[in-house]
Amino acid sequence: MNVVPLFVKESKEMPNNYRLVSLTLVVGTLVESILRDRINCHRERHGLVRNGQHGFVKGRSCLIDLIEFFDEVTRRVDEDGSMDVVYMDFSKTVNKVPHGRLVKEVKAHRIHGNVANRLKCCLFTGNKGE
Repeated sequence: MNVVPLFVKESKEMPNNYRLVSLTLVVGTLVESILRDRINCHRERHGLVRNGQHGFVKGRSCLIDLIEFFDEVTRRVDEDGSMDVVYMDFSKTVNKVPHGRLVKEVKAHRIHGNVANRLKCCLFTGNKGE
């Protein structure tokens, strides 16, 4: 592992004023960013993103989705209507879904070549390009 000291504050002579940083994490983060951008471009180019999709879409956030949802709930309540709501938390789903199933989904979305191979490598070995 390639670790370098990064100066944080005050006097450069004091060892406590440095934080150790792994340069391999920077490479891994860069690879993740490139993969995410390539996959998102592919999804947008081939019309694989629904209009209601908010998470993982540039310019849309889960917070905006939540605001739109509560706007709809408020409108219905104001009109003396009712609404049933089921809340499901998928925040840890990726860690629990079998990776083989995720790879099949990637193939189903016509993502092939280097991007698919790097994604498989990340899923099965945890290697993000370090």
